[in-house]
Amino acid sequence: MGVHCNFCHARGADGKMDFASDEKPEKNMAREMYKMAASINKKYFKGEKDSTDMVIGDIKCITCHRGSPHPDEVKDMGGMDHGNMHGPGPGMGMPPNGKRDSVPPPPHN
Repeated sequence: MGVHCNFCHARGADGKMDFASDEKPEKNMAREMYKMAASINKKYFKGEKDSTDMVIGDIKCITCHRGSPHPDEVKDMGGMDHGNMHGPGPGMGMPPNGKRDSVPPPPHN
């Protein structure tokens, strides 16, 4: 996501990274995002697990984040700003009726 460890992990009183600490809300958000991705992969894909008990699937952090710590900052390859991407609808490049197949293809340059 283009961030360093201290984006999610707090520093201890000694100045070193305290990886066990849950002080920063970003760490708990990352946990929720992992759970969300695992749930989607389990429901819509095979949902198999790797050797660390993580669900393997097509949905990964990069699917939405694309190198940004906040998915609503993502811009597509054509530079079109998708705005707030927190739910289905026009903000995700979806038409108001929610049917992806009704989105016209992009123009060819």
